[in-house]
Amino acid sequence: GQIGKALKFIDNDEDAVTGILPLDSEVIGTLEKKHPESNDVNPDVLLDATGVVKPESVLFESIDAEEIIRTAKEIGGSGGPTKCDASLWQHLLCSKFHEKPSINLAQAISDFTKVLCTENVSPSTLKEFLAGRLIPLNKNPGIRPIGIGEVLRRIVSKSVTRLLKNDIQMASGSLQTCSGIEAGIEAAIHSMRTIFNEAESEAMLLVDATNAFNSLNRKVALHNIGVICPSFHQFLKNSYQCPTNLYISETNSNTTPAVICSKEGATQGDPAAMAMYALGTRPLVDKVGEDCAADCSYKQTWYADDASAAGKLEGLKKWWDNVVSNGPDYGYNPNAGKTILIIKRKEDLHRAQTLFSHTGVKITCEGERHLGAVIGSDNFRSEYIQRKVEGWVSDVEELSKIAKEEPQNAYTAFTKGLCHRWTFLQRTIEDVSKYFEPLENAIRNKFIPALVGRDVSDIDRRILALPLRYGGLGIHNPVVTSDHEFRASNAITAEMQTLIYNQDPDLRKVNHSTVDASKYELKLAKEARFRGEFDAIMIQLSKPKKRALEQAASKGASSWLSALPLKSHGFCLNKSEFSDGIALRYNWQIPNVHSYCACGKKNDGDHVQVCKLGGYVTFRHNALRDTEADFLKEICRDVRTEPSLLPTEASQHPPGTITGDQAKLDIVATGLWGSFERTYFDVRVTHANADSNIDKSLEKLLSDNENEKKRKYGSRVINTEKGSFVPLVYSTSGSTAPQCKKHHKRVAELIAYKRNEKYAHVIAYIRTKVRFALLKSTLISIRGIRGKGKRLTIPISEVSFGLIPSEKHYESQ
Repeated sequence: GQIGKALKFIDNDEDAVTGILPLDSEVIGTLEKKHPESNDVNPDVLLDATGVVKPESVLFESIDAEEIIRTAKEIGGSGGPTKCDASLWQHLLCSKFHEKPSINLAQAISDFTKVLCTENVSPSTLKEFLAGRLIPLNKNPGIRPIGIGEVLRRIVSKSVTRLLKNDIQMASGSLQTCSGIEAGIEAAIHSMRTIFNEAESEAMLLVDATNAFNSLNRKVALHNIGVICPSFHQFLKNSYQCPTNLYISETNSNTTPAVICSKEGATQGDPAAMAMYALGTRPLVDKVGEDCAADCSYKQTWYADDASAAGKLEGLKKWWDNVVSNGPDYGYNPNAGKTILIIKRKEDLHRAQTLFSHTGVKITCEGERHLGAVIGSDNFRSEYIQRKVEGWVSDVEELSKIAKEEPQNAYTAFTKGLCHRWTFLQRTIEDVSKYFEPLENAIRNKFIPALVGRDVSDIDRRILALPLRYGGLGIHNPVVTSDHEFRASNAITAEMQTLIYNQDPDLRKVNHSTVDASKYELKLAKEARFRGEFDAIMIQLSKPKKRALEQAASKGASSWLSALPLKSHGFCLNKSEFSDGIALRYNWQIPNVHSYCACGKKNDGDHVQVCKLGGYVTFRHNALRDTEADFLKEICRDVRTEPSLLPTEASQHPPGTITGDQAKLDIVATGLWGSFERTYFDVRVTHANADSNIDKSLEKLLSDNENEKKRKYGSRVINTEKGSFVPLVYSTSGSTAPQCKKHHKRVAELIAYKRNEKYAHVIAYIRTKVRFALLKSTLISIRGIRGKGKRLTIPISEVSFGLIPSEKHYESQ
């Protein structure tokens, strides 16, 4: 399920981190330099702490065992010095095998977390808790030191930052956008582009800092955070009041690791690090922005250590001087060699060179990368986008090679990982659709054919671009989505953009009702767009194809596509099964099957699902029966399959009731609706494309089958068995009748309550498990043997082993 890690093997982005560097003396020396000694404190930069009120401990009472377990489920990655990774901690805290011990452990962690948030803890007792592994990532060029703390520390830190999220954001303000503000980085990009494009604006200055996170002055930051965000202060003080040991060793090495002490800054990899950096730099942001309020000749915004300002050249020079003179007192050291001044008009170039002479700042009229987007001239913008798209085209081509052998894995990697690589660029740069044509060509002409085993027509491509709930595969066309993504980002961040444009740091002025209304309108517009496209496609399809798309769009039909291919849960398909499943979904011709069935009828996707020869219809029925029975065993008693019914007289029931003595239903269970109430179930799978069903709507077909089951068994179960009856009716495409839907919801409610799980997670698993049972039993019927066939060899039951002709080999004589 680790899609992000898997996709690191397919990454042609020129800006991507390219792995871990080997630990030679040069790398270790660089790591030591990137963890400097503690700096002195300039009293002038310390905020006045008079009147600061210590938060009440009751604030942290919501960090309980349930919150710790919830956080543990979301944590991923490897472990710290002990190498105990996230999966081990999830097993300890979330696994059903431990139950009460897991709850006790989670409660102990929550109590410990609350102590860290409210009391001074001796640093010596936290030494092992705060220690981490240090790994050197290759920035190509350069090194990025990443500290991997113990998973326990990450669970604790994430629980605290989630609780204090609003306090942290309000204290950080709108101009430092790395505090967890929704789409904060997008708001920074949009607002700075707006300021840069104004007629009176002359340039934009992009500032980078040297070794930013590891250089932040801890003492200054902790003091100032105690003033601007008291609720977070005690936790950070306990975490960063003393140097932290960072261990360096080769992966899988048994040698004694080297140790580097982290004496300054916030450890990258700590969930609290970004929040600490945002709060620690807030006073600096305010200080260098004081002149802005006076002359309005420039405007600034920050994302962590990436500071930017746009406006008049003189104003930008004043701002740069303020950053250079004030930054080091806070542990922010501007790197002039990596700082870029972008001039909008060439006639201002000479003046810019004069103003910024002897600063070391690079000056250009072209452009530069800005927070993952781009700012500057049209030519630079085009070249930048084209380079990014070329890298993504290479990624898609590499994934296409994998898709030929592992189509399910490739599909999951594309829809849940790879396609998000270009979404950010689409959301932050306007009018880029034309640049995505090479990427769409790679998706359509290489990836999709490798995935589904055939070329696709224009209408097929439009179908596959639809989301799963509309019968597609969610393989969106990037040429189409780019403009929609940009408009959505602009609308959602409009409130934040206004604050940044006005240089107003007060986040309380964000009207969240307006933001929510914008999201809702965008959601409605998106659904209307998909519905319109779906209806337009349906008009152009033949009746069989239209019927197939209608079924693919029904609820539950696509759960096998949205699930991760986890073999341990039975969610894994080989390449033949995946391509056959797609062919059935869209009523495409199934490749490499006999033209005629053993029964003499033409063999196609519809016939294989209804032909009773070979016992595959019964096999499919039994697979669903057993799957449903397994779920019932989790919450009910006396769960049995194929229970016999009590004898009864036909005169006691309405016409049509099955009253034979040998009558059986599929499942009986006690305790679903009441402690002693027996509930009987009968499974039926109907094929919507069968000749007798082709003219019925899917809803009516399922309802009719459900009512037929009730007529046959309802009266007998209710009046003779004194129980309740639930028909479980499915279509071969995965749709379920109303009573089946209600049954699954009830089962999910009871399992979620019993296991202390989220209802949404349980119901999703039930639907997926049932869908795979239906799909796999159907796929087996496509290529399974039907009929007796002609034996080419003697059955083993008729072999007389001593009479088999043989000759002795010369070596055995």
